[in-house]
Amino acid sequence: MQFVKPIAVIHTAHNLKGGLQLAEFAGRLCYKSESKIEPGSYKKFLFMLMNKGHTSILEHCPIYICGYKNDLGTVANAIIKSSFSRFTTRTDTVTSTNPFYYIYSNLRVVYDFDSDFAKQLVMTSTMEGNDIWKDQGVAWFVPKFNSPFARMSAYITTLRSIVDDLVRERVQSMAVESTRWCDYSNDSKFNGVTFCLPHWVNSNVFDNAINNFIRLIQEVDDSLSKINKLQAYYSRAYVLYEGASDINYKKVYHYIKTCIINELSYYEAKDVLKLPAQDAREYLPLGIKSEIYYTGFNEDWDNIIDKRLYDKFGKSHPNMHIIMKRCKDHLDVIRISQKDITDSDHGGESESAGE
Repeated sequence: MQFVKPIAVIHTAHNLKGGLQLAEFAGRLCYKSESKIEPGSYKKFLFMLMNKGHTSILEHCPIYICGYKNDLGTVANAIIKSSFSRFTTRTDTVTSTNPFYYIYSNLRVVYDFDSDFAKQLVMTSTMEGNDIWKDQGVAWFVPKFNSPFARMSAYITTLRSIVDDLVRERVQSMAVESTRWCDYSNDSKFNGVTFCLPHWVNSNVFDNAINNFIRLIQEVDDSLSKINKLQAYYSRAYVLYEGASDINYKKVYHYIKTCIINELSYYEAKDVLKLPAQDAREYLPLGIKSEIYYTGFNEDWDNIIDKRLYDKFGKSHPNMHIIMKRCKDHLDVIRISQKDITDSDHGGESESAGE
């Protein structure tokens, strides 16, 4: 059994290879197989997913290409017309019959139109894939990451209940830790069930309480089976709960002993009842730690933050406020760091939008 605090870190891709690596990370997060990532492993992994039809993971690989309208090939034309893409035009060509486009999209859009072309991009030996893109009359560009159409990915660790709320934002691309395929009783891969601390648990109180709990369970026979050991842990946590007079400590000890019960029930389902992980997960609570990879355009991120952090359409849960504040803070850092990039760095990219 482990306890973690909410985390949110923003990732961006500056080239095609970086985007493919983000897609691999998103896919492996679902199965908690990130330890298998190594140089070039994204190729085999993404091909495996494509062959199985699991192409939603490709949405986490951004596609940033630019070129003149009259030069666009069939794939580039399909990308720019997709409802899942966005584009801007360069100001000095906006009134021209042959405007210069900056196109913001993702690899799934490419795959859905031409799967073979998408597979070529996965196998490309260049960072930007320009040797492949040139046949489409376009080249890779690095966007301004404060552009409304730059795609930003968040690696989020939170409670399962908050993940359930986040997946309702259908404009986002998402990959979620799978309680179906993750076997938390597998000691070689997981150190038991992990829980994410809710907002009402005071960090200082929790640190003191968990230290008290750890000291108390040191007397438990380490040779006991996992189930018997958890039963002994529960009795110690119950003693601490009953003996606590401070309400804040009483809350934390109650939380700890409840987490022990949840883990105990899961292990009994797996080891005693011989249920597979996909069925034993019914014993897991909404407070378990859950990871989600969450990708979308900046403009959609702003809308979600307005709703989920600033309560634009109603009060969000305090646990949602915590994770959205972390996302916003890191997004702001990345956006501000990009504000001084000159237009010449991107061929004069304009922020005037087209549809």
